[in-house]
Amino acid sequence: MRKRKFCNRWMALALALAAGTSACSDMEPPMEPGDPSQAVSDGGPSDETPFYYHQGERILLDVEPTELVVASRLPNAAAAAGEVLAGLGITPLSNLQLPQAAGHVLITLPASTSRARALEARDRLRQDARFQFAAVGYRTRGARAQMLLLNRVGVSFREGTSRAEIQAIAARFGTRIIREPDPSKGAFSYWLEYGPQTDPLAVAAALDRHPKVAWADPDNVSDRERQYIPSDPYFPQQYYLRNETRLNGVRVDINAVHAWDLTTGAWAPSTGGFHIAVVDDGVEAAHPDFNGQVTWGYDAFGINNYYAENPECSGDSHGTMVAGTILQQHNNGIGGAGAAPGVVIVPIRIFRCGMAASATQIADGLNFAWYWRGAQVLNNSWTGGAGSNAITNAINDGTAQGRSGKGAVFVFAGGNTSNRDGGYVGPVRYPATLAASVAVGAINRNGQLTNYSPEGSELDLVAPSGHYTGGCVGDVVSTDLLGTRGCNDGPGGNIDYTSTFSGTSAAAPQVAGVFSLLLARESALTGSQAKSRVYDGANYWGASTRFGRGKVNAYRALVGRFSVYIDGPTYLTSEGTYTWTAYSSGGVQTPSYTWERSWDGFTWYAAGTGSTFSTYVYSGENFYLRLTGTQGPDDSVSSDQIWVQAPCPSGALCIQ
Repeated sequence: MRKRKFCNRWMALALALAAGTSACSDMEPPMEPGDPSQAVSDGGPSDETPFYYHQGERILLDVEPTELVVASRLPNAAAAAGEVLAGLGITPLSNLQLPQAAGHVLITLPASTSRARALEARDRLRQDARFQFAAVGYRTRGARAQMLLLNRVGVSFREGTSRAEIQAIAARFGTRIIREPDPSKGAFSYWLEYGPQTDPLAVAAALDRHPKVAWADPDNVSDRERQYIPSDPYFPQQYYLRNETRLNGVRVDINAVHAWDLTTGAWAPSTGGFHIAVVDDGVEAAHPDFNGQVTWGYDAFGINNYYAENPECSGDSHGTMVAGTILQQHNNGIGGAGAAPGVVIVPIRIFRCGMAASATQIADGLNFAWYWRGAQVLNNSWTGGAGSNAITNAINDGTAQGRSGKGAVFVFAGGNTSNRDGGYVGPVRYPATLAASVAVGAINRNGQLTNYSPEGSELDLVAPSGHYTGGCVGDVVSTDLLGTRGCNDGPGGNIDYTSTFSGTSAAAPQVAGVFSLLLARESALTGSQAKSRVYDGANYWGASTRFGRGKVNAYRALVGRFSVYIDGPTYLTSEGTYTWTAYSSGGVQTPSYTWERSWDGFTWYAAGTGSTFSTYVYSGENFYLRLTGTQGPDDSVSSDQIWVQAPCPSGALCIQ
C-alpha cells in the first residue's frame, strides 16, 4: 500500500489553485502529451479481467450483463440508446436518470442478456457519436457490491505536481479536467472526463499507477445502504438510554443518564457549538425537538448546496431519525431524549429519494464535514458499495487532520448483513471495515445479538437496537419527518416521531453521541485517545468478533473504566499474620470493598470489608483471595483474585 504525505495539504492547495502553481513545491517541466492508447499499459484491466485499484490493491470485478450506463448531452438519451439496442435485438426493461451526474442514464436489460451480448451493446454505443460514454455494470468479486461507472475519474495528484503537469497528464490519457479541487466545497480531488471510446477502468488503473498520482478512482454509483432501524417511545420507552433489564449484572443500555450529570455535549454559543455531522439523507431542521441546533451543511447532489435540510422525498426520514437519536432535547415537554442534546448537527446529504450519491460525491461530503464545517464526530448510518479510494482517503484524512490535527472520529454502522434466525451470519461491510472507522454492531433490549448484526474482527463496539430491522420496523423511538411524511408511527400516534427505528443505523448514533460527550468535555484529546477511552470504558459482552470491545458505556467513557486489584504477598515462607490492600483506578467516587476466601476455588466465604484484609495464615493453608469493588452512581463492579500459597508444614513434601 502506497503511503501519502501531507504538507498542510488542503490549505496549500487552496492557495496554489488561486496562483495556478503547485501547492507544495517548485514547478517542474510539464510532461509531453502523447497518444492516449499508449498511456494505458499492458497488463491493465480488460473485458476478460476487469478491476480497479483501491489503496494500491486490485479489486476484481465481474460484468453484470443486465446493466448499461450511458452519458449523452441529448435530452432523450434513453430513447437514442433504445434505438441502438433495438438494432441488436435487445429491448430494455427500464431506464433511470442518474442524479449523481448530468446526462447519465442507467439502462436495465433483460435477465436473459448474456455477458457477450452486453459487451457488444456497450461497444456499439461507444461507437455512436451521440454518446460520450458507455459502460456495462459490474459487481465486486466476492462481496458482489454494485458498481455503475460514471464518465469521470477522481484523481488526487501528489504534492509537488504542477498545474502544467496535471494538464499534460490529463491530455496524455485522453481525458479533460471537468472539476478542480475546491476545499470550501469538500472537493479535494480532480474530476477528469474520459475521452470517447476509451475503457474507463483501463484509464483509471493507469492513472493510479502514474508516479505523479496519489490515487485514481473510477467514480461510480454503488449499492450503499442506509442501515435502517426503527423504535423509541419517549424517554421511559428509550430502553437503550435507561434499561432495567440486566445481563450478567450489567444494564442493557449505554449508561447515558449518569454521563449527563457531567456533560450534555454543549459548547458555548460563541464557539458555534460542538459540531457532529449526520451523513445521511438530510435532516428535518425545523423539528421542534431539535431546538434550532441544526446548522447549514452540504448536499452531495447539489440540489440544495450548503444545506441538507427538509428532505424532499417522504422516504428520506432516516437522517432525521439518526439526528433525533443524538439531538432530541431534554426536559422540553415533548418527544424523547437524545444521547448528546447539547451538540449542533451538520447535515450532509448523500442519499436522495432512496439513491446514493457517487463515490467521489460522498467523499466530498465527508471532506466538507470535517474540513470546512469542523465536524468533530461524523456519524455514518450507512454501509456498503465498492471500496473507493476517494471515500477511504476522506476518512483517513479526516482521522489524521480533522479537529485542527487532533483527528475527527468517523462512526459507521457495521451493516445489517446477518439473518441469524435463518442461520446466516454476515460480515462487517465497507467502510466500517477500515481501520480508521469505528464499526458498530447491535444487541437487542435483552442484551442478545440482534438478528441482523454482523460479525467480524473489524467490529469495535455494540449498542442496543431493535431485534429486527427494515423500513419502519423496530423499537427505537426517535424523531420523524414533520407531517405525514416518514413512518408516522410515533408514541400515541404522534406522526412527528417514530417508534420503529432499528438496525445498526440506530446503534451507530448512540456511539457517535458518546464520542461527542467525551470530546465536548475533553477537547484536548486526540481522536485516537478518544477511541481508547470509549473502548476501555465499554462493558465486556462476549467474543470480540461479535461484540467488539463490548457494549458502549457513556459514563465509563467519561470517567474511565473502574478496576480494582489486590496488593500483597502471594508466596508465604512462614506462619503469621499477613495483610492485603485494595487499590482501584477509574471512576469518580471512593469504592466499597468486600473480601472473600475459598480453599477449593468453588465455595466462597465472606472475609471482611474495607480497604485492607488481614488474617493469620497457618502452614499448609493455601487459599484463593477475592476482592470485589463497587463504585460510582451506576454501581459499577470490578473484581480481582489471587492464589495465596501458605508455608509448607515442617517435614512435609510440598510441590512449590
